[in-house]
Amino acid sequence: MKLINFTFAILLLLSVNSLVKAQREVPENPDGYYELMFNKLISGNEYMASGNEPFWNLDLDLEGNLVFSMAEVNTPITIPATDLKMSTRGKIISFSNNEQKFKVEFKRGKCFDDMSGNQFDYAVTVKYNDVIFKGCGNKLDGWILNDIFGLIEIGGESVRDMNLSKQVMIELHLKDKRIAGNDGCNSFSGGIKYAIFGKIKFNEGFSSTKMFCGENGGFETRFYSALKSADSYTFKKLRLKFFSGGKEVLEFVKMD
Repeated sequence: MKLINFTFAILLLLSVNSLVKAQREVPENPDGYYELMFNKLISGNEYMASGNEPFWNLDLDLEGNLVFSMAEVNTPITIPATDLKMSTRGKIISFSNNEQKFKVEFKRGKCFDDMSGNQFDYAVTVKYNDVIFKGCGNKLDGWILNDIFGLIEIGGESVRDMNLSKQVMIELHLKDKRIAGNDGCNSFSGGIKYAIFGKIKFNEGFSSTKMFCGENGGFETRFYSALKSADSYTFKKLRLKFFSGGKEVLEFVKMD
């Protein structure tokens, strides 16, 4: 029995280590990187890629339209979704158009930009007019946060028995880079710097109405402090959790 328990413990440890290693590594300039990816997302893109020397950029929107631009060429190459063929093979997703002699391949696996040091999820190869361009790219997601959430815990403490004047809730409007809601007393709003790949950051300062709720015991200050400190999130089983330095600070549940 001891041998079985020991073997189980080893397997559990290895599985935990695998999960840890699978997490995205933080690049050297996280704010700049995540803000760029977030802006690509809310602009309507599903895939993005770029490369250096020569510098090039590729965007593929949610409707399947592709734009490929090169620093040395003034006019970008645009291929509408109707003229673009997509195929998958193992870890590789490719998009091609034979008439324009264009093909791009996204191969799943860590890829680091050789100038910025930023980490991407795909190694990308573009072939255009028999010229090869190499770089890195990402598949962009995060729209699942574009919703309304009610607060259920702050700092691990349930808000159910706090007798707040109003329900604490937030609305995330990703397209407008805006957060709104109620802090338990007043309506408030603020800006979202980015919310993507499990990373989140709000702009400095929130504006709110000025109603006085003495019975809340200063809860609003605690709530805003937690929001401002948030640097990452998880969303599982309708629960949205904000973390600061790896410690959970707020937990919400999807409301609609």
